[in-house]
Amino acid sequence: MNKGSIFAALAIMAIPAVASAAAESSSVSMSFEKCQAAQANTIAQLNVPPGDIVHIVNTSAMTMTRVYVADGSVIITCSAPDNKMVITKSSEGR
Repeated sequence: MNKGSIFAALAIMAIPAVASAAAESSSVSMSFEKCQAAQANTIAQLNVPPGDIVHIVNTSAMTMTRVYVADGSVIITCSAPDNKMVITKSSEGR
């Protein structure tokens, strides 16, 4: 497991679950390529069915994927122009 995917997994676990439909975000600077690898590794670690993974944006400059989990959803965004990964956890599911 690479350093980026470890951060992503820890960031998801560190964001507390909230009773309302509030969202919590965290971000880290990293290359777009490392971010995409961390995004893929994090999705694999969440071990959700393919129907619970929604690719919102998938371009050469940005990827944004929503993963529905038992207690809400997680959005993982990679931005090439910003060299940044943003992870947003929301208690709001489908």
